[in-house]
Order: sequence, then C-alpha cells, then structure tokens
Amino acid sequence: STEKGAGYHYEIFETAAELMKTLSRLPIPVIAAVDGLAAAAGCQLASACDIVICTERSSFSTPG
Repeated sequence: STEKGAGYHYEIFETAAELMKTLSRLPIPVIAAVDGLAAAAGCQLASACDIVICTERSSFSTPG
C-alpha cells in the first residue's frame, strides 16, 4: 500500500531478490510444488527453483 512508502516496498523487493539469489547458490536441487495460482513473486519464486511440480490446477502469472 502507498501508506507504507517506497522504502518499505524497496525492502520487500530486496528481500525477495536475496531469496532468489540464495536459492540459486544452494548445493542441492530446490523443488517447488504448485497447486493453484503462483502470481507475481510466487511465480518468480517457482521459476527460481530447479524443479517445479504442478497439478492440473496450477497456473502462473506476472503483472503487466
């Protein structure tokens, strides 16, 4: 929300980016299970994993 300000949102994005980098550095495969909608950061998180297991209900979406 806009009440929290740009700094708050910047921190959220930086934390998410650091998580994605950490996943890429792990020495073991990272597996995601998606059973429904993975949108925005959820979609990015799934794409950062080595393997994504999906069901017929899985869908992926990014804003824009």
